[in-house]
Amino acid sequence: MQETGPEVGFTERLASLERWVREQLEQLQRELREQTGRIAEELQGPARELREALHATSGKVEELTRELRGQLGGVAERLESQVRALEGAAGALEERVGRQIEALRRRQQEVTRQLGSLAAEVAGKAKKPAAKKATAKKATAPKKPAAKKPTAAKKRTTAARRTRA
Repeated sequence: MQETGPEVGFTERLASLERWVREQLEQLQRELREQTGRIAEELQGPARELREALHATSGKVEELTRELRGQLGGVAERLESQVRALEGAAGALEERVGRQIEALRRRQQEVTRQLGSLAAEVAGKAKKPAAKKATAKKATAPKKPAAKKPTAAKKRTTAARRTRA
């Protein structure tokens, strides 16, 4: 069926529009490829520089890492040496303190023995009768005066008192 009238014009215009859109798309694709190529060329220089810088930097980083490891090894050795020295000093100090404690313990035992000897000596002296000391007489009720006795009786009482003392 052939198209007639306004339909023919519409179909032709539609086909023409389709061709124009395709041409425009093709043109845009070419321009996009060209721009992408230019951008890729422009980025190749900086990309190459970046790769070289990374390569150089990685070498520097590796060198720096080796240097730091060496320094850390030296620090670790010094620390170990200082720890060993501190452990030795602590052992010597512990031994010295132990000797001093032992000396103090012996001195304490000696003083304790001396105090024991002194206490025994003092206790021994306390038990020995000292020179006769006057002992206190018990208080008694006052005696009533007795009737006068003959003189002979008086002499006997004085003699009896002397022998008791």
